[in-house]
Amino acid sequence: METIKQRFADNVRGFRKAYWLFLILYFLALLADGISTIEFMLRDGVEGTELHPGVSLVAKVLGPVAGPIVSVIGKFLAGIVVAVYWRRIAWIILLVVIAASTWAAWYNLRGWQYYQPGIYSWWPF
Repeated sequence: METIKQRFADNVRGFRKAYWLFLILYFLALLADGISTIEFMLRDGVEGTELHPGVSLVAKVLGPVAGPIVSVIGKFLAGIVVAVYWRRIAWIILLVVIAASTWAAWYNLRGWQYYQPGIYSWWPF
């Protein structure tokens, strides 16, 4: 456990300064995903509409507005912890999440009208 704490302490120094642009884009992508999730949950309801199991669970407990807001905060903090711990590849981690969250926001607002991802056929949630 001490090794993990030490690695995190070493990696967190200067992280914000080195990755400020990625962090801003990461937050904006999560925010867009969260806002678009609120929009579709208010339109379609909370039950069976969210692909992310964590967001779905929190939304079922807290509702279609508070649930996605809490989820955005949780995903942001969790992503930072992961990126700091694996700092050497932090830019890759953040870019993947930026792309995924941006795609999710687009899908929530427009993409659902055009297609359903194949993942729905085997997704257990």
